[in-house]
Amino acid sequence: MSYEIKWRPKRRGVDGRDGYVVFARHDTGKETEIGEARKASGGFEFNGAKLADPVVRRTMRELLEVLAAHPDVVAAIANRTAGSPEPTAPGAGRVPMTAEGHKRLEAELRKLRTEDRPAIVKAIAAAREHGDLSENAEYHAARERQGFVEGRMRELEDKLGRAQVIDVSKLSGDRVKFGATVTLADEDTDEEKTWRIVGADESDPERGRLSVAAPLARAMINKSVGDSFTFDAPSGARSYEILAVEFR
Repeated sequence: MSYEIKWRPKRRGVDGRDGYVVFARHDTGKETEIGEARKASGGFEFNGAKLADPVVRRTMRELLEVLAAHPDVVAAIANRTAGSPEPTAPGAGRVPMTAEGHKRLEAELRKLRTEDRPAIVKAIAAAREHGDLSENAEYHAARERQGFVEGRMRELEDKLGRAQVIDVSKLSGDRVKFGATVTLADEDTDEEKTWRIVGADESDPERGRLSVAAPLARAMINKSVGDSFTFDAPSGARSYEILAVEFR
């Protein structure tokens, strides 16, 4: 089944921010609503989750570009629209990640706690000294930044608390699983591509890092070298052969 991600404007919320319904239009003509996007400071919120971006996105076309840069969100979209079951984590409620990914999240949390949070507190205090807060842009900007930082810290604390750190160097075999580096060949074009299957927060398609929750990763999990499989990409069905599985 193939589909396109579409959107339509939704009535502005009580907080005055624009809202948009995001939905999938299947090749059968059926439409499935998959969430709601809203403008937020420094990016967008999608289904209540903050999508931070260095550039404030101002159009839905650009929002979809942001979504495309977050494979975990796109995976959730694809799973729901295709009717696939939710992925089963290695441990109930656990968040699988590599040791490298775990260290990056710890470093980000440490920076937020020791650098960003204190700096924001100072910025708020300095802004208060300028008098009337109702028209104080610096104060409101600092408070918005504070809300984002505190929210991100809670998110990181939760993920690290539920982290299942997997030492990839201790894994072996020719079957695809979390941590595997997989070389695929497109059976139509013979083009080869190598992916490393990692945690959602480690995903980076440009560097060949694929979230374990992404539809392509789910399609190849438990397959072995020499196996072929079909993946329902948004552009249509694609067939791949697994050429190699490594753990490094």
